[in-house]
Amino acid sequence: MILLALAAIVGLLLKVGQIATWQTEVPLYGTQLNLNGLTELQWHLLAIIVMLGMSYALARDQHVRVDLL
Repeated sequence: MILLALAAIVGLLLKVGQIATWQTEVPLYGTQLNLNGLTELQWHLLAIIVMLGMSYALARDQHVRVDLL
């Protein structure tokens, strides 16, 4: 069911093309938000979450250590 909803949303976004527009220039996106912009936003947010989580774990010495043979 979730996959059907996701497919419908993506299909709609692909058909529409742009999601939002604004007057001023925004870094990374320009004057409009489209599907490619949302994909880039996802990667930027993931990178921020990973870096904050890694720094928190390393600062408290709670990270996972992996031994290689």
